[in-house]
Amino acid sequence: MRSIPRLSLLFVLLFVCPAHAEDEPYLRDIRQLTREPDFRKAGEAYFDPAGKRILFQAVAPTHPYYQIYVMNADGSGVRMVSTGKGKTTCAYFLPGQPQRFLYASTHLDPATHVFHPPKDPRRRYRWDYDGSFDLFVGSLEDGSVVARLTSEEGYDAEGSVSHDGKTICYTVRRGDAPDQIWLMDADGKNRRPLVASPRMACGGPFFSPDDRWVLYRAIETGAHEMHVYLTSVDGRQTRRLTTLPRINWAPFFHPKGEVVVYCANAPDDRSNFDLYLVKADGSGREVQLTTHHAFDGLPTFDPSGERLLWTSKRGGKDSQVFLASFTMPPDDAFRRPRAPARSGGHGGPPASRPASRPAGQDGGHGHAPAERHPGSVGPPSGRVEPRPGIVVKRPIPALERIVGEEMMVDLRWLADDARQGRRAGTPGARAAAEYIARRFAELGLKGAGPEGSYFHEFEFTAGGKIEDLSLEVLGEGGASLSRGESLEGLVYSRSGSATGEVVFVGYGIRAEDHHYDDLAGVELGGRIALVLTGAPRADKGGAFGNDHPTVYEDLRYKIAACRDAGASAVLLVRSRGEGWLSLSNGDPGIPVAQLSREAAQVYLGLDVAAAVRAIEERGAPASRPLGRRARLRVQVTRKRVKSRNVLARLPGHGNPHEVILIGAHYDHLGLGGDGSLAPNQRAIHNGADDNASGVAALLAIAKAFRANPPQRTIVFAAFSAEEEGLIGSQRYVETFHTERIVAMLNLDMVGRRGVDPLLVGGYGTAKEWPDLLQAVVDYTGDEVQVQRDGFGPSDHASFYAAGVPVLFLWTGTHADYHKPSDDADLIDEEGLQAVARFAFLLARGIDAMPRRPTYVKLPRRARPRSVATGQRRASFGSIPNYASEGIEGVLLDGAREGSPAAEAGIRKGDVLVEFNGRKIVTIHDFVNALRLAKPGQRVKVIVLREGERVALEATLR
Repeated sequence: MRSIPRLSLLFVLLFVCPAHAEDEPYLRDIRQLTREPDFRKAGEAYFDPAGKRILFQAVAPTHPYYQIYVMNADGSGVRMVSTGKGKTTCAYFLPGQPQRFLYASTHLDPATHVFHPPKDPRRRYRWDYDGSFDLFVGSLEDGSVVARLTSEEGYDAEGSVSHDGKTICYTVRRGDAPDQIWLMDADGKNRRPLVASPRMACGGPFFSPDDRWVLYRAIETGAHEMHVYLTSVDGRQTRRLTTLPRINWAPFFHPKGEVVVYCANAPDDRSNFDLYLVKADGSGREVQLTTHHAFDGLPTFDPSGERLLWTSKRGGKDSQVFLASFTMPPDDAFRRPRAPARSGGHGGPPASRPASRPAGQDGGHGHAPAERHPGSVGPPSGRVEPRPGIVVKRPIPALERIVGEEMMVDLRWLADDARQGRRAGTPGARAAAEYIARRFAELGLKGAGPEGSYFHEFEFTAGGKIEDLSLEVLGEGGASLSRGESLEGLVYSRSGSATGEVVFVGYGIRAEDHHYDDLAGVELGGRIALVLTGAPRADKGGAFGNDHPTVYEDLRYKIAACRDAGASAVLLVRSRGEGWLSLSNGDPGIPVAQLSREAAQVYLGLDVAAAVRAIEERGAPASRPLGRRARLRVQVTRKRVKSRNVLARLPGHGNPHEVILIGAHYDHLGLGGDGSLAPNQRAIHNGADDNASGVAALLAIAKAFRANPPQRTIVFAAFSAEEEGLIGSQRYVETFHTERIVAMLNLDMVGRRGVDPLLVGGYGTAKEWPDLLQAVVDYTGDEVQVQRDGFGPSDHASFYAAGVPVLFLWTGTHADYHKPSDDADLIDEEGLQAVARFAFLLARGIDAMPRRPTYVKLPRRARPRSVATGQRRASFGSIPNYASEGIEGVLLDGAREGSPAAEAGIRKGDVLVEFNGRKIVTIHDFVNALRLAKPGQRVKVIVLREGERVALEATLR
């Protein structure tokens, strides 16, 4: 471990920055603790629980990136405690472990050890969200790494620890999804999301003094202002603390828990940040602490609350660590600030002025999210805000008939425990369908199903069951194994039997880039492949020395590789770890089962541990025939279930041949299992928000239209099996004439609005939508967040793929999403009513249009970069039909406009059977083939088109 040149202790103790007492009355004895030439810049400093030591990050002349340092509270005894390799950020003392600390580091990634200067050295500081960041526990004694807490692909950083030392909160970024706040136990186990919204990026979390709340910053996608929030550790309550439309960030609790210190930009200077205190009760009352013309940010208190640490540029051109004595302002000094006047009226900065990065910002807990390509999530198009004075509000017929109290009656019935979670195909879902049909009839609506009924029935596959499984080892010393301790099946298997020689094929990996091929040199045609889980050189988390899992660890990839090499069956064996593997529904084309390590050795002569050692020591495959023949029999029954869409119509009295379809799915997750975010908990998932709320809104809108009949016919559709893969809506599109549908309006999860803007998707799918949205927003005074794309994980995607303009309303995800806790008592009744009325106004606006909306086929979205490698992933741009069944290959609904698939000539109805030389049997084969391809690569694509094989070529992007 290295130490930095000793600082002059006397100078540190006596140095006092010029402070303006009249402007900063609550700070005294301001002292600079770090400076040049010892550090080019330093910041993000935290006291230990005793208030005697300080952890901080700094860039020394000897290191290109931030490293972690510790010093005494007076600034003496500075020494580095990180590895000195790669990048580090966000160090925090571990309560109860005085010689341990938490921090984030990239030291396991050699690519981060070398400094890469920015292409434009003049650009403003920008945090890079390096995908190699993981959380570690370090030693303050010798700087060694004690434990690695995270190893997933993506950014894990900005960690802090609860005051009881039991829980860690931290920031997670995965792929192109917005940043999330996660919790985990102090040993790295029991990781779970706390704040995860597809429209809001969050970060920089800290616990409240009583450990009941988590404090963090958040910015909505496409917005130009950031705010400080509190969320309870159970995820049930969220409170916004800041009010002014600016960059409010880097919050930290005062030890008494009544106020939060944070920093925000000056209203007239977006590069000058000051420190503020705000009440933690959500009243918005605040007081300004600093007024210096330089940057002040990243404030933290000592355990007594009498000293304040922060990062500032008041000592020179670069940021350094400062310390001051703190006095709590009197209560009457806290006042609710007034927003500056501006057009638009909702407190955010003008859309023409994007928020600047905070100047001098140093460190993960304080950084604002990096700018995203507008196609990275959705893609969002920002906000639509009301224009004051544009509309004179006149009563709209039937709008007042949409009443939240009445909607809650429907919602509570659907989300009652008696419905058992409404999983498609179950008695609870059938009861829900009958209830919805009865409500349609009570409203005087006609059935819109076949022969005028309310029901549109369909079948689908819902899981599978292993009915029979056996492995017979043939020849002398043979044995017969049945399902039990030595042999287990997988639902991801074809029914059938296979007899042949057993061939050990290592990890079943073919990796040309790494000059590694487990299947080379062995004959697999008609033989049974014995395959290890895992990958070579995976000690750091992924195959071939990668820090994160790769495609090569994917069990479906291994099975497909062996199948394509001619194997008649696959036996999987764990290379390490215990317990049976689980692989959900699908048919890879050959029988698949799994064998215990002990059985592999006793019955097939394979010592798994020795085989793993041989591969690692040689750095090369050790595949070989095992000299035994076997017969594998697998019988998997696919469970076919029936479900029903519930359809009603209200005939138009002006143009009845054109249809507006308003939809909401009524199914949910039953007792859990597939799709649940509480996977080990068998409990009723009532799905009050997802999506009893949407159905309640659908019924309320139907009531309003019944009182004010439309010009066009309106079909009200309650879809089933949405949670199984949009099956109900896809079956509707396949069955009925969508060319009559001028627009589809989808309601999914509209019951948890709170104070947040409503999100409207599909904003770019019709030329008329921007004007329509603006008109409705002007009338209601609501502010909405919009996304252009017409695809997404809800039923509107089925209609957009069929050429129908769509709009999708929802109020965002939450901590109860896909959990048993999504219950009726958490629904925002007032917000639900507001969303239903907003949807009714949209539908009325569409109905009033003299011509049908103009469908827009949106261009392909920009392909996001891999968080782990920073490289772009290959993009093809086809549109798979996830609801298709009984097809070997992937049925395509077409291609995105301007994508490689479109340029290659992919058509709706094509079945993809080969991609880049890889056989495509399941959607998983296609996903893995894309993962193995590279942008710019020229690939051959084979599709079945009307029964004929058609060869196409595409250049991936």
